[in-house]
Amino acid sequence: MRTIHGHDTIAMRQERSLASARLAVLEALGFSIGFMSGSRTRGRRPDRMAETYPELQALLRRRIKSTDL
Repeated sequence: MRTIHGHDTIAMRQERSLASARLAVLEALGFSIGFMSGSRTRGRRPDRMAETYPELQALLRRRIKSTDL
């Protein structure tokens, strides 16, 4: 199904929205722990940032678990 103004499907828009939210969460985390410095990304934060927290937390847990001996 095509959208009215372009070739993106609703699923493609949702995936792009989640990807943007993931990057915003990682940027916020990087600045909060002092890993990143400089200017932050301009504009409003994505609305779906809260949806990406559990996904990124699970990914981090799996990564930590795989490096434990």
